[in-house]
Amino acid sequence: MTDTLYNKLGGAATVTSIVRDFYERVCADTELQTYFVGVDMNGLIEHQIDFISAALGGPVERESFDLEEAHRGLGIDDRAYDMVVGHLAAAVGAFDPSPGDVKTILDLVESLREQVVEPRFDGSSDFLGSAFEETDDSDS
Repeated sequence: MTDTLYNKLGGAATVTSIVRDFYERVCADTELQTYFVGVDMNGLIEHQIDFISAALGGPVERESFDLEEAHRGLGIDDRAYDMVVGHLAAAVGAFDPSPGDVKTILDLVESLREQVVEPRFDGSSDFLGSAFEETDDSDS
C-alpha cells in the first residue's frame, strides 16, 4: 500500500464519509442551498467521491472534468466558495487528520477557486479598481 493521503485518511470508507458529511453540511446551510436546487445529489456525491479519491491519490481513474463549465452560470462568488471550504474543513476535521493533511486538502481546494468562482460585474465604481478613477487636475 502506498502512502498517499487517500490511504492515510482511511481510503474509500473515509473519503465516502467525508463527502457525505460535507454535502449534509452544505445542503443544511441556508445560504448555500440554492446552488443545489434541482441537482441530482446522489449523482453529485458519487462523482465527488471519485473526484476527491483521485485527487488524494486513491485508486480511482479521474475523468477529465471541466470545473469552469460545470459551475458556469451558478453565480458562485468568493464568499460562497469560502463557506463551502469551511464546510469541507469541518467534514475532514471530523476524522481527526493531521494539521498538515488538512492544509494539503485545503490548498488543493484553494487551487481550484479560479475555476469555480465567477467574476462579479456589479456595476460598482471600484470594479476596475483605481485605473479609471477621476483625478483632480486643478492642482496642476
